[in-house]
Order: sequence, then C-alpha cells, then structure tokens
Amino acid sequence: WVIEAHPETTEPLRRDFLVLHPAVGRANIPLFRAWGSPHLEQGVPLILILDAKGDVLTMNPVKAFADATGELDVAKIAAFMRQWTPAAVRERAAAPEKSR
Repeated sequence: WVIEAHPETTEPLRRDFLVLHPAVGRANIPLFRAWGSPHLEQGVPLILILDAKGDVLTMNPVKAFADATGELDVAKIAAFMRQWTPAAVRERAAAPEKSR
C-alpha cells in the first residue's frame, strides 16, 4: 500500500501508528460497529485514527487524499498523519480552549 511503502510516510507509521487492515466482511462486523460502521458512510479504503482506548478520533476515505488525477498525494497523507500523531493530539488537548 502506498502509505506504508513511501519514504515520506514509512517512518511516521512505524513510530506513531499501529496499522491494521481489517477485512470488510461478516467476521469483522462487531469491530466496524464499534467504530460506528464508517465503511458504510465513507466507503473503503478508509483511514481511521483511534486513540489508545479504541475510540475514533477521525476518519477519512483514502480518496480524500487524491490529487486532481485521482492518484494518492503522499504529501497530503503525510500532513494528515502529522496532525494525528499522539504528540499532536496531546498538544491540541492541552491547548487553551480559545486557541482551538
């Protein structure tokens, strides 16, 4: 998958994220229901960012990271990943309310 193979995203994935590739199928219905069945609304493939408890912080269909030609834009994906690293999430949570 391009996100896991591209030099701009490989290291952040290894350092800050746990990557899962759950199959959309009967066996994973409870898992998808726990996440609010995002695949039904957003389609697949889908990028979900969960917190340490498994709660959904954000979700985006992969097509949201496409460029004008429909190809995945790795820079967009890398920028998205930087927004959702554990450190970035902690920083936003600690920020004063008016700066949000």
